[in-house]
Amino acid sequence: EMSSKYKKDRAKGLESDSETQSETVEVPEPTKKKKRKKTKTSTPKNPYEYHRELTDEEKRGVDAMRERLKGTEWESSGEDVGQLLRFLRARDYDANKSHPMLVEALEFFKQYKPEKITAEDCGDEIKTGKYLVLGNDKAGRPVLAYRSGRHTPGRVPLEQSIKSAHFMMHEALRRYGTSLGGPPWPRNFFNTVTYGLLNVYFCIRMGPGVEKINLVFDREGFIRKCFDPPFLKELANTFEKLYPERVEKIFVREVNWLFWIMYKIAKPFLPTATASKIVLLGSDTRKDLLNYVEENQLWVRYGGTWKMPESYKSIFGISEGDEDGSTPVEQYKPPGGGSSSSKVDEADDDPQEEVVC
Repeated sequence: EMSSKYKKDRAKGLESDSETQSETVEVPEPTKKKKRKKTKTSTPKNPYEYHRELTDEEKRGVDAMRERLKGTEWESSGEDVGQLLRFLRARDYDANKSHPMLVEALEFFKQYKPEKITAEDCGDEIKTGKYLVLGNDKAGRPVLAYRSGRHTPGRVPLEQSIKSAHFMMHEALRRYGTSLGGPPWPRNFFNTVTYGLLNVYFCIRMGPGVEKINLVFDREGFIRKCFDPPFLKELANTFEKLYPERVEKIFVREVNWLFWIMYKIAKPFLPTATASKIVLLGSDTRKDLLNYVEENQLWVRYGGTWKMPESYKSIFGISEGDEDGSTPVEQYKPPGGGSSSSKVDEADDDPQEEVVC
C-alpha cells in the first residue's frame, strides 16, 4: 500500500511539474518612447530680397508694380526685384509708366526668345568683330565694345544686325552666373567644354549684385560710309525698351574735335543720369580706361594685358593683328566679301553724320 501510495504521489508531482513547465510567462515588451517631432520655425521670406537694402521709394515702387502684375500671366515676374527696379528707375519710379514698359519687354522675350540666339544664327555678322565682349571692370561688370568702323550699311538685313546685338548682350548677361543653356555656337563636345571654361574664367571676378555692363563705343576707322541711321535708331530703341538701366558707363573712343564740341553743346540738354554715364576718352585710351578697368582685364588693343582665348577669336573673327593693333584699320574687310571703308580724312565726312554716329 505504501509503495502504491508513493507511486501515486510521485506521479502527481511529475504531472504538476510538467504543467508548471508548460506555462509560459509573458514578459511585457518595453514601450517605445515616441519621438517628438521638432517643429521648424521658418523665417518669412523677405519680399524685398536684394543684394542691398531698398529705400522706401524703391519699396513703394516694387509694391506698385507687383499690384499691377497680380492676376496676369506675368505675376511671377514680380519676384525679380532687380528687374522691377531697373524698369522703375528708367521711368523715375512711376509705376504707371514702368508697368506697360515691362509688359512689352516680357512679351517680346516670350515671343522672340533672344536669350536663345546662337552665334550660328547671327551668320557672318558676328564675325565682323563689330560686337565684342571683353574683360570686366573693377566692380566685376562685363565690358562690351561696339566698333562702328566695322559696320557696313545694307550688307546684311537690319534684323540680322539687331539679332547680333541681342546675342552679345545676352552673352554678357550669361556671365552673371545665370543659366547658360549650353554654348551659343554650334554644339559639339569641344565647344561645350570651351564655353564652360570661358564662363568660369569670366565669372571669377563677378561682384555681388552685378546687373550692368559697360560699353566702349569705338569709333576707330569710322567714316561717312559707316553711317546707318535706321540701324542706330533701332539699336537705341532696343537697349532703351528691352534692357533699361543695364548700362553703367559708355566710353567713347577716338573722339575728334567736332564730336567733342557737339557733345559739349548737347550735354546740358541730356538727362542727368544719361550724361553721367558718358565718358569721352582722350588720346591716351589706356590711361583713361585704367580708372575703371584693371590692366589684366583691359583688352590688349586698348593698352591692357587681357587677351581673348583662341576659340573666342575664331567665333568673332578677331585676328592677332586686330587684337594687338598691328593690322592697319584700312586693311579690314568684312567676312563674306564686299568692300570695307578705307581711312579718309575726317574733314571730308559730313559733320551732321559724324556727330550722330
